[in-house]
Parts: sequence; structure tokens; C-alpha cells
Amino acid sequence: MKHEWWKDFYDEHLAHVLLHPATGEDSKRTCDFLIEALNLAPSDHVFDQCCGTGRIAIELAKRGHSVTGIDLADIYIREAQSADQPNTFFTVEDAFLYQTPSPCDAAINWWTSFGYSDQDSQNIEMMLRAYSSLKPGGMFAMDYMNVPNLYRTFQPIVTTERENKDGITILERQSKIDFPSGQLLKTWSYTLPDNKQIQHETSTRLYSPEQLYSFFKTVGFTEINLFGDIDHSDLTLESPRCIIVGKKPSP
Repeated sequence: MKHEWWKDFYDEHLAHVLLHPATGEDSKRTCDFLIEALNLAPSDHVFDQCCGTGRIAIELAKRGHSVTGIDLADIYIREAQSADQPNTFFTVEDAFLYQTPSPCDAAINWWTSFGYSDQDSQNIEMMLRAYSSLKPGGMFAMDYMNVPNLYRTFQPIVTTERENKDGITILERQSKIDFPSGQLLKTWSYTLPDNKQIQHETSTRLYSPEQLYSFFKTVGFTEINLFGDIDHSDLTLESPRCIIVGKKPSP
């Protein structure tokens, strides 16, 4: 396995540029989708497998659900904990290894937090941890890239600017597709307000919808459905994302 880049990639700079600008309305619309797609009942316990700063988990908790959220980035977990939202439990854990102590009613893996390892077997282990964390009849939703659309609309360079009290942070993402390995390779270059430069290299496996569907079946999920966005639209070549939902069968 190559360098585990995700262990030091998620920092305050990425949060400032990409996570914090998301609005509360984004989280509300996502939770609207999840409550319906996962058939959540009031007070159901949800496992947020890679929770980041806890935006979705906190919104679900506000709606009466209890949520266990894990992430490797301790600064994100501290931010999630600082919200002091009742019925939430946030802790630093590795999603490749962590299984909830008691079974949950549903689980989610959001914002393309899957496919980081160059080994299929390790990526499938993350799915298995979600599956093992569910009660029989529990459901799992995963948000991933729609790879056919990524190929169709590929952008080699994307630049984003964000301003705060210290000035402007610029993030340039240079992307290329490595077809032999089936990976999306990115160089993330930050220019901070004091002109300091920070750079990260990432690689994510490019799984087609049919591969994700096959992984879900291999893990044991049934009643698998594919969506193209949180509006419950069908997955098409033009869909902005690939959301896959499956059910852990009852005995």
C-alpha cells in the first residue's frame, strides 16, 4: 500500500476553503434525503463513518436522531464536539478499522470519503465496518463521485479562493487520471494570506457505479439503489454524484 495520505491531509486549511463555506441549507437538504432514503424513524441511531466537522451529524441530531461520528482529523472532531449538540458522540477513529460498540439503525459515508487506498480489499474493509455496525435491517448510504460524469467533464485545474479576517487563501487543485491504476491523482496547493505555500498529494480510486454496486453485494447488502443526487434522481451519465444505498438483510 502506498503512503496513507489521508492521515495528514485534512487540516484547517481544507476546512476553511471547502468545508466551512457550506451552508446550513446544504446540510438540511442532505438530511432530508438521508431520512427518506435510510427510512429513519425518530430517535434512530446513525453512524457517520467519516463525519468531518460534524455538519450532517449535528443536523440529524437536531431532528431527534442520535449520532456517532468518527474521523481521523482530531481538529475536525474537536470542532464537532464544540457544537455541544445533545445526542451526538464524536471521537477520533480510523474508519478502516472502527465498528460501533452497539449496532446502529443506519450508517453513512459522505463527501467521497471512500476509495482512498490503492487496494480494493482495504477499501471494501471500510464498507464492512459500516455493515458490521448495523442492526439487521439497517441501511447504509455512501456518497461518491459519478465517475462517468467525471470523465465527461474532467477539469485538470480548479482554483478556489476564500477570505477570512487574515486575508485570502487560494487553493489550486491540479488533477490527472492515471488509467493503468484507475486513480484520480491530485496536487492540492494552498497559498495562505501570509504567502506561505502548502502542498498535498492525494490519490483516490475511480470506481464505476457498477463496481460500487458489486462491492455492496460482496459485503452483503441487499435492496441496493443508485441515485444521482440528493433530489432522489436516478443515476445517469450526467449526474453530479453517485449515491448508493443498501440494506443489511434481516435473518
